[in-house]
Amino acid sequence: MQPSKFDELTKALAGTRSRRDALKLIATASIGGLFGLGGVRTAFGNKIKCHGNTPNTDCAHWCAAVFGPNTSAASRCTNDAAHGRGLCCQCGSTTSPASICCVRNTSGYCNGTSAATCCTSAQHCCNGTCSQCCANSDCTNSNTCGASHTCVCGSGVACTGSTTCIGGSCCPNANVCTSNTGSKTCCSSTQTCNSGTCCVANAGSCTSDAQCCSGICDESSHTCVSCIPSGDGICNGDSDCCSGNVCCGGTCCASGTCSDNGQPCTPSNKSLCGTPATAVCVGGNSCLSGTCCPSANVCGTVCCASGQTCINGSCCPSAQSCGSTCCPSGQVCAGDSCCPTAQVCGGECCSTICCSGECCSSGDVCDEGGFGHCCPSANICGGNCLAAPCDPGQCQTCNGSNGTCAGCPTGQHCDNGACVADCLPDCVGKMCGDPSGCAGGTCGGPCPGGATCCCAGSQCVCCPLGQTCGFINPLVCVPAD
Repeated sequence: MQPSKFDELTKALAGTRSRRDALKLIATASIGGLFGLGGVRTAFGNKIKCHGNTPNTDCAHWCAAVFGPNTSAASRCTNDAAHGRGLCCQCGSTTSPASICCVRNTSGYCNGTSAATCCTSAQHCCNGTCSQCCANSDCTNSNTCGASHTCVCGSGVACTGSTTCIGGSCCPNANVCTSNTGSKTCCSSTQTCNSGTCCVANAGSCTSDAQCCSGICDESSHTCVSCIPSGDGICNGDSDCCSGNVCCGGTCCASGTCSDNGQPCTPSNKSLCGTPATAVCVGGNSCLSGTCCPSANVCGTVCCASGQTCINGSCCPSAQSCGSTCCPSGQVCAGDSCCPTAQVCGGECCSTICCSGECCSSGDVCDEGGFGHCCPSANICGGNCLAAPCDPGQCQTCNGSNGTCAGCPTGQHCDNGACVADCLPDCVGKMCGDPSGCAGGTCGGPCPGGATCCCAGSQCVCCPLGQTCGFINPLVCVPAD
C-alpha cells in the first residue's frame, strides 16, 4: 500500500463509529489494488469527513467555489480536506464562500497566493485579514476604527458595556444626549438632556440663562426657573416673567406698577416705555434708551446724571453751565459769561486784581493795609488809600510812617509849589519888596515875572498874572477883575 493510501486508511479508521465498520474498512483496504482510495470511500458511501462533520465531496465543491474551479488552490483545499485539515475543515462547507476573508482576483475568487481564512462573527475582513474593524461603522458604542484595525475611543481604549465614546472619552449611557441630527453630547451629572441639548433642569444651580433648560436663570437665587416672580430676579424681557408680569428695568413687576413718562407699563402698552434695562421706572421718570431717567434729567436722547444740566442736547456739569453755553473745563460761569476759575471775583470775571471780592479797575491796587478796597495806585500812602493823591503843587508829599500827606515844615509855606521861609517881621499892609519886611529886607521879596505880591501876617504869596490878593484872605489869589 502506498504511504498516501495508508494515511487515508488511518484517517478513515479514526473516523469509524463501530468495530464492524473498522473490520469492513480493513478488508476493503486489503484489495486496495482493485479499489484504491476510491474503494475506501465507496465502502462507506463516500463519507470521509473533516472532524466527522463535512463530507469530502462537499469540501470539493466548496473549495472550487472559494478558489475557482479547476485551480491549483482549489485542489490543495480539497486535498487538505481529505486529510482532515485546511480551510474547508476550518470553516465548514456550509460557510458562504463569499464570506471567506482573502485577497480576491478579478473574477471574485480568492487568489490562492495569499492567506485565506474564515473570520469569527465578531471580526471583519480587512484586505484579506480578519480584524476587529475595517471602518468606524464596524465598531459599537460610537468607537472608531483605529490604524491597527481595532476599535478605539479617541487615543484610548474602546468604550464598552454601558458607556459611549463622545469626544474621545467614555460617557455613561445615561448621560448621552442625542440631537435630532444625530450628534451626541455627554451631559454632566448636574445636567439633563432636553431636545438634544444638555441643560440644567428647574431648581438646579445656574449662573446664566443659557445653562437652564427653561432658558431662565433667576439671578437672585441662582437657580433655573420656569419664570421669574414679581419683584425677584433680573429679567431680560417680558417672557422671563411669570404670567401677568412685565420686565421693567431688569426686574419683573406686576402689571401697572412699572411706568415710564407717567404711563403704566403693561404688556399691551409696553411700547410706551421702550425697553427699560437698569432701573424700575415709577412716576416722574422717563424711559430713555432703555433706561429709566428722571424727567428733569432728560436731555434729548441722553439722561443727564446728578450734578449735570442739559444745554443744547448735551449734558454739562452744572458748575460749567452758563446760560446757553457749557463752559470749557477749567472755566465757570461768572457774570453770564465763561471765566477761568482763577479770575472769578465776587461773581464776576475779573481780568485785573480781585480785592476782597471786588474787581479793581485797571491801575488800581488792593489796599490790604487799610480796609481791603481797590485804590488807585497814586492814592496809596503808607499802605492807606487816600481820598486824593498828595498834591506836589501844594508842596505835599507822602508820609509813609503814618499814611498821610505832609506839607511844608514849620516856619515855611508853599509858594508856587515850593516851600519858602515865612516873612518876619509883620508885613501887613506892606507891599512886596518893602524894605521893612523879610526875605532880604523886603516883604516877601519881589515876585518874579510881574506877579502880584500878597502878604498877610508873616506870610506873603505871589499871585500869578491875572490874579490878585483875596479880599477876605490876602493870601488866597483871586481873579483880578
